[in-house]
Amino acid sequence: MSKSELCFVIAILCFASVNTKKNLKFYEEKNFHEAQELTDQNVRDIAAMSDMNHFKSVLNEILIPRVVGTPNHDKVSNYISQQMRDLGATDSAVPCTMMINLAKVMSEQLEPIKNNRLSIMFIFFDGEEAFRQWGPNDSIYGARHLAKKWHGTEYKDGANELQRMDVMVLLDLLGCPDPVFYSYFQSTEKWYVRLAVAEQRLAELDQFQSYSKGQAEQTYFRLRSSGAVIEDDHIPFMRRNVDILHVIPSPFPSVWHTAGDNLSALDFNTIENLNKIFRVFVAEYLHIKPK
Repeated sequence: MSKSELCFVIAILCFASVNTKKNLKFYEEKNFHEAQELTDQNVRDIAAMSDMNHFKSVLNEILIPRVVGTPNHDKVSNYISQQMRDLGATDSAVPCTMMINLAKVMSEQLEPIKNNRLSIMFIFFDGEEAFRQWGPNDSIYGARHLAKKWHGTEYKDGANELQRMDVMVLLDLLGCPDPVFYSYFQSTEKWYVRLAVAEQRLAELDQFQSYSKGQAEQTYFRLRSSGAVIEDDHIPFMRRNVDILHVIPSPFPSVWHTAGDNLSALDFNTIENLNKIFRVFVAEYLHIKPK
């Protein structure tokens, strides 16, 4: 897991009438949106979408040194763009690969809804790390630029482009074995719980590898909140009132910001377990079922 200038976000945009309440502006409807729980067979079918050969082939293209402004940075950027266009290590090669893989294996489910009023957007940020010393003016360059741009772009109903975003799900520092996650924001606690429930159901249905079912210390998504303040790409969006679901392990992986953050630190069973959780979450959020 080499040091990265790419950070990945999944942003779910809500444009739709998702409730029966009258006189709501479109950006207020998110407050009434609920997940649509899948059947056990739906969960099994989504778990069976796994394609780790695809995952590893994508990871090999991304898991290279890629400092902003270098040829490798351009190579990875172009590769991600091409992969996402063709589809219609932890910091952050694995999160980027997870989302490309999700888009690939769920393409049959996502393609029919891409023009719906409720859909999904994948965002890949550049420039999260500082050039000299981390601070408000030397960090998260790509996220700050996009948040400012969308906040200043008018949409409709007196809203801006940023208000089209229902919830931003930020994935970071994923790939090491046995991560532990907490809910960091009360505004997205119900969506964090859906991740925890997805993990529990997949475990009960024996859809995980190398996972000790029923043991509390094995659980990834703990049903606890944390007041920890973690500076990441979500900050400029949060300051503009976007709801944030931050999926980042606590504590950070021991290889974070070390030379050991490379392929050897990854646990592919854990990665695929998380992939399955994220697929169930997306399906329930968007009310889609496997075919």
